[in-house]
Amino acid sequence: MPLSDLAHTMSRPLAHGLTAPGALLGGGLPAYGIYDTAEGKIALGALEPHFTTALLTALRLQPEDCTGERLAEVFAERTAADWQTRADEHDIPLTALRSPGLEASPQSSSHLDQR
Repeated sequence: MPLSDLAHTMSRPLAHGLTAPGALLGGGLPAYGIYDTAEGKIALGALEPHFTTALLTALRLQPEDCTGERLAEVFAERTAADWQTRADEHDIPLTALRSPGLEASPQSSSHLDQR
């Protein structure tokens, strides 16, 4: 596949407005975003239904509670490392974000708490 074809394919979300502020990939979908934690930030990418279900189950939230505000409250309770560990255990697409210039931790840990 030529690089130009790949670039065209990868630009489609932008071309269709999906990355605009408030659009599905621009902050409009609570299960896809960046959240502050007690220490650091996480990126959550639970776009597929089975990932969203895993997220809600691990957080012990009902679907109607899956709002950006509610997720922000929950994620603020633990560190990014804790959420990473928990996400790994529950197969949730979440990763702890590192600040530029910081060394990677030997093991990322951040999990969804047993509530």
